[in-house]
Amino acid sequence: MKTFAPLLEVGGLRLARGGRVLAEGVEMAVRGGELWVVEGANGAGKTTLLRRLAGLGGAALGKGGEGGDGRDGSDGGAEDGAVRWRCAGILYLGHKPGLSGLLSPRENLRWYCAARGLVIPDENGAKVIGEKIGNGASGGIAESADKDIAKGESESIEAGAGVASIDGALVWAGLEGFEDVPCCQLSAGQQRRAGLARLVLHAAPLWLLDEPFAALDAEGAERLSAVISERTATGGAVVLTSHRDALLRESARRLRL
Repeated sequence: MKTFAPLLEVGGLRLARGGRVLAEGVEMAVRGGELWVVEGANGAGKTTLLRRLAGLGGAALGKGGEGGDGRDGSDGGAEDGAVRWRCAGILYLGHKPGLSGLLSPRENLRWYCAARGLVIPDENGAKVIGEKIGNGASGGIAESADKDIAKGESESIEAGAGVASIDGALVWAGLEGFEDVPCCQLSAGQQRRAGLARLVLHAAPLWLLDEPFAALDAEGAERLSAVISERTATGGAVVLTSHRDALLRESARRLRL
């Protein structure tokens, strides 16, 4: 069995929210090809952990003392004494879909690609090429969109996961006929699908997904399970939270908070 290099290492991480300690001594080493499932009761700190792994928020302390903003990167990877990133990019999808309700799924994906410098053909065959906004943050429109945190990432990232266009991503998501409908008029499940369409546009080596199966029907859950399996089979890694355990393979590694 092929062994991949670590993409993310966590040592002695302490999680806190609102002045209350949620977890201490969190340890994990995420390698390519692995699926990790973060388990725990409501309020145990699962979302707080994923946000910390994505470089968001500062409510964490490690063995080295108080954590900074998670963007040191002095030796080629960002480090705060507790979390070390060893890959060229992270795709983080939060519990919210991370969409502008006034924009359609197609418009949201076009904005997403342009904001991150992704090179993706649009519905007319023209490539969407845009400069990143700041450090890859959402610019206020999509609060739970992904975070590119590693220094040295190229300015444009070719599409991955086998989908060559924005429309192709929407077909994968099962949103045919809803491409141009404002997201505020879509159901919760359709909004979730529109947000998840980013997975087949961004070939980031590490995915951090907070309750990605929430609001999905059986077909949508099967599509998501398949693309997660494809990501890990090609050397990527996925860390997620989910209360729908039956949808996840038995070989998944588990961290309980």
